[in-house]
Amino acid sequence: MAVSQRWLLHSNYDALFDACCYLGRGSTPHFTALHKQAIGEGDPSSETLRNLHSLGHIELFRDKEDGPEVWRVAPPSIILAGRDRAFLQGFRSDRFLGQIKELTNSKGGKITKTEQENGPSVVALESVSPEAVTEIRDEVDPPGGRSVAIYTAPHLSSDLSLITREELISRLPTAAMPNKSELFDPKTGKYNEIINPNVDGLYRIEGAFRQYRLRHDKAWLSCPYTLGKHAAAAYEGLCLMKYDKDSLAMCCALGAPLPAPYNSVATKCTGFLPKTYRRFQKDEPRHEYFGVPPGVAAKIWRALYD
Repeated sequence: MAVSQRWLLHSNYDALFDACCYLGRGSTPHFTALHKQAIGEGDPSSETLRNLHSLGHIELFRDKEDGPEVWRVAPPSIILAGRDRAFLQGFRSDRFLGQIKELTNSKGGKITKTEQENGPSVVALESVSPEAVTEIRDEVDPPGGRSVAIYTAPHLSSDLSLITREELISRLPTAAMPNKSELFDPKTGKYNEIINPNVDGLYRIEGAFRQYRLRHDKAWLSCPYTLGKHAAAAYEGLCLMKYDKDSLAMCCALGAPLPAPYNSVATKCTGFLPKTYRRFQKDEPRHEYFGVPPGVAAKIWRALYD
């Protein structure tokens, strides 16, 4: 099957995800090594892994109950995003993409491949109906014998429900109280050194590996900073999110993107990661999730801040 050279052009993030698809799975340190080769040391590999997970390309789990965190590439799937658009999620290869492109063209549609700043290119099926997508799924030769599933984007799902912030916090593992740490201030977005932590909030511990602890109802919990920052804001009656119903943009303060699983819900409305605007780019620094319909935005807002 002939595929144009332009179609095969890859960004560094495409090359990284290609390597992940080739390997199938691996440890977090293994991913860090791959990330260093493909992307370099400028951006933290943990953020890229989080982005791949929110896009639905990578699954994260623990090897045995208390084992280390490992990743594996999600099975190939197609996400229906509207009456005439869908996008790919999970495993991909040049052969698989070539088949999808040929079948889409045969149905009167077209394939687009759009690069994005912090993740692999979004491969979309344009001008194809859901019925045509089902035909493409049935006619494609699934890679590795794995069937290709079809899912609907969050805004098309009638039964979308989200776990609340309190439920997420209840699942966090307990941790020891830090001897010395910095407390996150949601008003300024900065950390301030504190010797005797005695208030609820998010604490940052510097060391060989940066750690985050959430003090919640006098308990100490190991917590991802994405969840911890929004929790700390909620403790003070603040909100690190805004929504513009005219532009369908859900915005979070810079450095406080949506925590899982809300980030995945927002990105799967379009297949794209949020865009990051810094001070030298826009007046208000932020992470902007675009194309999030009001109904989905309301569910994220209630789950995270109610």
